[in-house]
Amino acid sequence: MRSIAIILVSFLLLVSLSWTSHAYIDSVGAQLNEQAQALEALLQDEQWERAEQSLRAFRAYWSAHKGKLTVLLDHQDMNDFEAVLVRLESYSQNRAAQFCLTEAVMLQRWIENLRERERFNLSNIF
Repeated sequence: MRSIAIILVSFLLLVSLSWTSHAYIDSVGAQLNEQAQALEALLQDEQWERAEQSLRAFRAYWSAHKGKLTVLLDHQDMNDFEAVLVRLESYSQNRAAQFCLTEAVMLQRWIENLRERERFNLSNIF
């Protein structure tokens, strides 16, 4: 009887931790996606100074949450995201509009893909 209770408590703990990590990833992803969309709009209008400020705010938000996300996400995904972000910063400094827009869209797609992969649904289980 005691082993069943231990198994049940362990299962409930695992489910609650999983739910909490999913909620955190979804929350951070939503905020990052919102900031990336605002950044893309600034880049389309070629408002370079405001875009660079927005990019710095994006980087600061990312840096604040990166430590926790490193534990929850795949290491390769984190590296890919960092690479896109570094390219976007470089293109922004050089005022390369088309490259900036491409990287901003890549950033948004990465975030959307991340949020989709971390959702609880049958396609992610099987």
